Amino acid sequence: MLQLPVLNRAILAEPAFAAALTPDAKRGPALEKHADEVIDRLRTERRRRGVAAGGLTKLSVTLDDALRTEAVEHMDDPEFPERGKLAIAQGLHLLNTVTGSYGRLVSFVEPLLREIHARTGRPARVLELACGTGGFAVALAKAAKRRSLPVEVTGSDIVPLYVERAQTAAASSGLPLSFRRVDALDMRELEDGEYDVAFIAQSVHHFSPGQLARMIAECRRVATTAFVSVDGHRSVGMVGFVVGTAALAVWPAMVHDATISARRFYSAPELAAIARMGAPDGRVETGRVRPLLTTLTARFDGLAS
Repeated sequence: MLQLPVLNRAILAEPAFAAALTPDAKRGPALEKHADEVIDRLRTERRRRGVAAGGLTKLSVTLDDALRTEAVEHMDDPEFPERGKLAIAQGLHLLNTVTGSYGRLVSFVEPLLREIHARTGRPARVLELACGTGGFAVALAKAAKRRSLPVEVTGSDIVPLYVERAQTAAASSGLPLSFRRVDALDMRELEDGEYDVAFIAQSVHHFSPGQLARMIAECRRVATTAFVSVDGHRSVGMVGFVVGTAALAVWPAMVHDATISARRFYSAPELAAIARMGAPDGRVETGRVRPLLTTLTARFDGLAS
């Protein structure tokens, strides 16, 4: 209901918007500002047309507006204690483990990694961005070992405590796995083509549209093949599921962040528009890992997905 694909496509196909989706060589803060403005214009125009259309479309845009929030999660609050953030991250890791989310994410990205190995004759090099305490990176490395999937996994985050904890766990794992501190919006310390795939799992909603476009532009240089993201599917049902599941933890901080997360998820059309601004020459596709997740893939290598 909150995806509004027909309305979004109609707006984005118009010349003024279509031109804005291929900004002229913008990077860094300039790209961030541009993408924020374009997505704000999209949402404003969507609201206007939805109200004018009436009926179910009006209901959908009204509900979308009511749910959307710019509130800040504890995880993104510089004043919230790092150890409190760590506890929330560990709670999310437990939730992902219990619900089997990690397995679904691995299965989604596995075909791309096998394709890279077949093409290059070496392990696919994966950089996970905003990895938190490294739950998905570890799950991918373990699954790769079980499935004979040639892959080298590097987890990264900007929070030093997360990286420290993840490095400690990785050191004793015996897996092809490492962690490093990386600013996803400014990867100047990484070499061109240092990785094959840049992957971000369940963290896209922590970034503004401009920040996400900027991240994808950085990955365009750092990753040879693709930027891949998986995050919650924007829907009314998803809001209820996320909040209800988090409430089982009986911890206000966890419920607070889960509620804001579910309200901040992007729709698939918004993600595609942002990716086109971040990588104008990329091949952008959105999809689903049912029932709960939306995927975004921006290919940089010209190969079929």
